Amino acid sequence: MFIDKAIVILGILCLVAWGIANLIVAFHYSIKSMVEFFWKEQTIMGKICANVFYAPAWVLIATLTAIICLVYWIFAPIYNIFKRFMYKFLYPLYAKAIKFEL
Repeated sequence: MFIDKAIVILGILCLVAWGIANLIVAFHYSIKSMVEFFWKEQTIMGKICANVFYAPAWVLIATLTAIICLVYWIFAPIYNIFKRFMYKFLYPLYAKAIKFEL
């Protein structure tokens, strides 16, 4: 039936919109700002709803922060060889990751 297909399509569109919203939040907010907006400024129900809705964004930004730190720790002993690469590209990302502002 038409209505069954319409419900499936609507469900898929809702999941895609949810995924896009999480990607936008993950790449435009730092961990500090996410804590500020989704935890400190919310009521109890708002905290629950916002953090359940944006759980994939939390996981993505935490994974990205861990990867940046790990890459920095791997390349740091080779600092003298790749001095310009480390100083201009990776260290600013690491400094932001340590402050949770990535």
